[in-house]
Amino acid sequence: MLRGGVLFGFPAHCGEPRSAWFGANAEGRAVLGEVAAKYSIDPESIDAALYSDLRPQAILQSFSKLSAAQLLERYDLAQYQAVPLGAVRVHAWVRFTSPADYRQLFRPLQFRRLLHTIQKDGSGYQLDIDGPFRLFDTCAV
Repeated sequence: MLRGGVLFGFPAHCGEPRSAWFGANAEGRAVLGEVAAKYSIDPESIDAALYSDLRPQAILQSFSKLSAAQLLERYDLAQYQAVPLGAVRVHAWVRFTSPADYRQLFRPLQFRRLLHTIQKDGSGYQLDIDGPFRLFDTCAV
């Protein structure tokens, strides 16, 4: 949710010792000592450095501060965005005052090739969008 304003960093020496460790065709503390000496790192920190460039080992360096209202707004938006992901079908009735607003809604549906139907319904439109789970709607579990 906060990925946009977050900066993760990795230790500068993390990738090379791992390559050297896995590139060596021997096992044991002797190889660990050679790699540590080559990169001027103590052998105990080599184990930590082997995987320190992978995403789960990243160190949070900074983040954009958000107010409670901004965080709540992002949370609500994420909730709305998550609805279609688990949906079989999304039904919506839309009514805008200008044709440009309708185009702004309908063009992305066509551009992304989402399966949808649009029907005139009084002063607005009825919109049915098939979700990802529509493929499995007729499957028996």
